[in-house]
Parts: sequence; C-alpha cells; structure tokens
Amino acid sequence: MKAMSARSPSRQTVGWVGAITDRDTTCRALADSGNLAKMTRQERHDEGRCMLLPEDDIKVAVETMGKTATPCLPVADSHKTMIGMLNLGDISHEVSKEIFG
Repeated sequence: MKAMSARSPSRQTVGWVGAITDRDTTCRALADSGNLAKMTRQERHDEGRCMLLPEDDIKVAVETMGKTATPCLPVADSHKTMIGMLNLGDISHEVSKEIFG
C-alpha cells in the first residue's frame, strides 16, 4: 500500500497543484499543432496560471484574468485546497448587482 501511495499521491498529501480547462487544452493543441489525443497532462498545463483566495477583491480577479488571458480562475483556501472557480459570468453578475441594485 505504501508503494501505491508514493506512485499516486493523493490530494491530502500533495494539495492542489493546478487546473486544466478545456480552453487550455484546445489553445495549447492548436498553438503547438499537436495531436490532442496524444498530449500529456504536462503538455496541457500552463505554469503561468495562478489562483485566487476567497478574500481577494474583485479588482484582483479582473486584473489577474486580464494578465493571464483566461476567463476563469480557481479559488483556493490558505492550504491551497481548491474550493471553487470564478468566471467572467460571476463577475458580470456581481458588477450588475452593484450598478443596478
């Protein structure tokens, strides 16, 4: 059992290490002219992505989305456990509430 744990770390031992969206996969495959079916997880993952914390201001989220050119960002707690995703729809809904009440 220990050997299996060493080869296949669980979320409890490693924590959140990243997220791969359908957009990431498609853009990477098109940019690299690669065969999507043969791409590995490492080839799909972009090290430049980042995450938000629940207490981050909406301005931080918008700036981060702009810098990373992504329409969604993972939200993680202080232990880097992913607790949700924030997307442009969430932001537009919140901004609409502030503007229109």
